[in-house]
Amino acid sequence: MQTITAALLIHLSLLSCGLLAQTPPETWKEHWFEHNQLIKRVFYNNDIAVYFDDQVGPSIAWLNTFVNDAWWHTKRVYGNYGTENRLYAVFHTDKYSGGHPSTYMSSSHDNRNVIDCGPYSWKNGDDHELALITHEIAHIVELSSKNIGGSPAMAVWGDSKWAEIFIYDVYKYLGKNDQMQRVYNIWINQADDFPRANTFWFRDWFYPIYSKYGENAVLNRFYEQLAQYFPKNGNQYSRGMNMGEFVHFWSGAAGVNLKDQATQAFGWTSDYDNQFRQAQSAFPFPYDAGVAKFYHGCPSTGFFAGLPVGDYRLSDMRKKGLHNDDISSIVVNPGYYVQLFEHDNFGGGSMRVTGTHSCLTTTGWNDRISSLQVRKFAG
Repeated sequence: MQTITAALLIHLSLLSCGLLAQTPPETWKEHWFEHNQLIKRVFYNNDIAVYFDDQVGPSIAWLNTFVNDAWWHTKRVYGNYGTENRLYAVFHTDKYSGGHPSTYMSSSHDNRNVIDCGPYSWKNGDDHELALITHEIAHIVELSSKNIGGSPAMAVWGDSKWAEIFIYDVYKYLGKNDQMQRVYNIWINQADDFPRANTFWFRDWFYPIYSKYGENAVLNRFYEQLAQYFPKNGNQYSRGMNMGEFVHFWSGAAGVNLKDQATQAFGWTSDYDNQFRQAQSAFPFPYDAGVAKFYHGCPSTGFFAGLPVGDYRLSDMRKKGLHNDDISSIVVNPGYYVQLFEHDNFGGGSMRVTGTHSCLTTTGWNDRISSLQVRKFAG
């Protein structure tokens, strides 16, 4: 696994399809909240469109690169967001109190994925500017992943707790190590007053889950779990979740019972325990991490996912958090084996693995796997 460079992302973005399916308008009249300005398009490609009001300097090129890279990484991890699949990034200077998002599922912003950011000058790409942009993208993920609208977990984590781990991950995978360390140092020591006084959301909940159970893959699996199991009305979630459901769904994403982690982070009440038991009964998915575990680092670091017996084309792998050509080590339980394939749909070269392969570089299969099969030996 390597961090993604800006130049590579833009290159891949431009190569991802031949002609633009839709050209963003040169101007756009705002018609939401107190916003009513005519904003002008200053940059676009297949993935993003950037708009400025008249007070933003016309030659702030770093925004194009950062927004493009952050959005490309978001789609790589969490999937697509609408048919157009583009992010519209709107910038004002010294206006409004902060930023806000909208998604392709809402007519309020013409069914576009939007981040609208107001309070800064955007001249230098400082920490506050990067964080605000990424924070608003986090809300798009939260509100519209897997083609389902709404955020059941917002009732538990509030406005910003999810955004913190999302921002940390974006910085990490874009190679912004200084910013990553800065936010880590802030949030690891930051206490909140919900759901109880002195709750350390980042230190005791999100960072342990992220670091132990697959980094952004476990974040994506949470949204996969929600989309598959949580109650919906059409393409919208029908209600918020309680704490017991929250812990149950994160346990499903992590592949392990997180009750002890939740007790450390939030305390554990009789109400939480009843909710947790009811959630396990209402949504009876297992916490089993599978019989084969796949890692994207050597030796066996950066846990990606555990898989049960089954066939996994590239689309299936992605749903489990496994990316194309990005597996570096494998641990297979006794009595099972994994058949690796060079191409999607079980094509190209193939190799059978059993036991522990702490680094696939010794086999020639490092970062070379596009589909796989997990099997139990007969007998």
